[in-house]
Amino acid sequence: MAKELFEAAKVLRERADDSLRSELLGLQEKLWRAQFDLRRGQLTNTASVLKLKRQIARVRTVQLERVHGLSKAPVEAAPEGEAKPKKKAAAKKPAAATAEGAKKPAAAKKPAAAAAAKKTKKSEAKTAE
Repeated sequence: MAKELFEAAKVLRERADDSLRSELLGLQEKLWRAQFDLRRGQLTNTASVLKLKRQIARVRTVQLERVHGLSKAPVEAAPEGEAKPKKKAAAKKPAAATAEGAKKPAAAKKPAAAAAAKKTKKSEAKTAE
């Protein structure tokens, strides 16, 4: 069963963004109709509501993965006559910033660590009195 779910997610990841959007809209409409039929007492397979919700969650997960850069939309091959856009070269850092003597920014303390440090200072002061 887990292998089937993995394959279903893999198939979704291979689809284009527009295709995923239309799939999501279709699934949401099916879910709405299934819930409507369930309330009217006409739905015989009540498990279909749960299956539709899970499929919607899979599609949304793939969409969010793309938004956050965890996966990429499939790249369609460009026709032979069209040239691909060139990437811009990354700007180089100035020599002073890359020298060994350059200072690194101080790491900020976490709030919990700062609070713990205050507590230990207070307790030390009380014991010294």
